[in-house]
Amino acid sequence: MSESPSPPRPAKAEPERLPSGRHGLTKRFVVRNQRERMLAATAQAVAERGYAHTNVADIIAIARVSRRTFYEHFRDKDECLLAAYDAVVQQLFRAVSQAYLAERDWSDRIHAGLVALAEFVVDEPDFARMCFLEAPLALAAGRKRRADAMALFATFLEPRQGRPAEFDTPDLAIEVIVGGLYEVIYSRLASGQPQRLLEELPEMVYCVLVPFAGHAEAQAVRTRMAALNMEEMA
Repeated sequence: MSESPSPPRPAKAEPERLPSGRHGLTKRFVVRNQRERMLAATAQAVAERGYAHTNVADIIAIARVSRRTFYEHFRDKDECLLAAYDAVVQQLFRAVSQAYLAERDWSDRIHAGLVALAEFVVDEPDFARMCFLEAPLALAAGRKRRADAMALFATFLEPRQGRPAEFDTPDLAIEVIVGGLYEVIYSRLASGQPQRLLEELPEMVYCVLVPFAGHAEAQAVRTRMAALNMEEMA
């Protein structure tokens, strides 16, 4: 996956224009600032209009850059969308990795990683819609990106440390689980209910754990998570 700077957190307010004239900023900073604004603007435009109805004029209007600046960075809106997709996947992978590695027990790592994933989707709905709904459907290259991203996130299930030895889980289970999680996220975003992911986290964690750890451990984690959710809602 190509290296792209992580996009800023999207905001509905228009990004601030860089000061005109001799502002003292380095060219590298200005270029990066403009690029990140265009990536964020792409996510916002696509989330609001759908990719088919988004054009370069929409992106540069939200990013508040010139058409010339856009074409200095990207050949067309397809290339801009893919760059934004790559940047978001990298940012999301870092967030999940940090949460995952902060825990020692494998079951707790899966729990923490899924919480980070769900929170990202809920907190960043524009970026989530772009990645899960628009890019994979709009472009053949987007479908390839989706396959690569799913393979990347499948690595969190590879170690399986601490699982009972008697569970001989087939490797295909990893692909099935990652694909199932993707479809759940897709469905919640498509229905305009991404917040449901937070409510359904105990069930999601259970579904991921049970093939590797068995019902007893998966149910124990599910029960603990459900209790925590109840406390937070009280």
